[in-house]
Order: sequence, then C-alpha cells, then structure tokens
Amino acid sequence: MSIDTNKIKITHHIKLTAKNGKLNEMLDALEECANATKGQPGCEYYEIIQSIPNPSLITIITKYSNYDAFKINKELPIIRNFIDNLQPKLVSEVSDSLHITRIDSLGTRSHINIEELSYRKEIRK
Repeated sequence: MSIDTNKIKITHHIKLTAKNGKLNEMLDALEECANATKGQPGCEYYEIIQSIPNPSLITIITKYSNYDAFKINKELPIIRNFIDNLQPKLVSEVSDSLHITRIDSLGTRSHINIEELSYRKEIRK
C-alpha cells in the first residue's frame, strides 16, 4: 500500500535548553529562524515558547501541511546554520519529536498506519 505523504500533516516539537548566559543569543537566532519560515509553503504554524519554571528551556512547535513542506523547511539555509553552527555554541540539551495529525479541529480523522510510513527512519534524523 502506498501512502500519500502530501496528506500527512507533520507537527514537530523541539526542546532546547540554553547554555548558561546564552539564552538571549539563542532567542535572537531562533527569531531569525522563525522569520525565515514565515510564508514558506506548507508551514502552517511556528511558535517559540519559554518554560515558566525553567526559563532556559525553549520549545519550538511547528506544523506543516505535508511531509515535503517539513523537509524543505528543515533545509532552509538559516535553519541549517542554526542546527549545524549555532546550536553547538548556544544549546546544552536538545530533544525533538515528530507527530502526525490523527484527528484535526474539524473532526477529520487520519487512518494511516504509522508503521507503514516509509520515511520514519529519515524523519528521526
């Protein structure tokens, strides 16, 4: 069975803990990433939030209308620069998780068997 990845909405949660004294520099860099993402085809949502009990913990929540949009956004030069060059200098811990939409706000339910997704291993990178 072939799955149409254009019908799979991807949500990406990224948790970043800033190194001591690097929070504002990290937020500045993340703001540039957010600005670069504005208007990108398929990027439906991009939010950077800060933990109240642990202000050094920043969570980025992004939502894409399909897998290709997620993949393209991940390769934007400003995003790659953050991941490859700035993140090692500014971030002490990183964790991320990827999700597909199962039921949306309209009540539409996806019946995709996640085990059949051919790109599961690729997404984890």
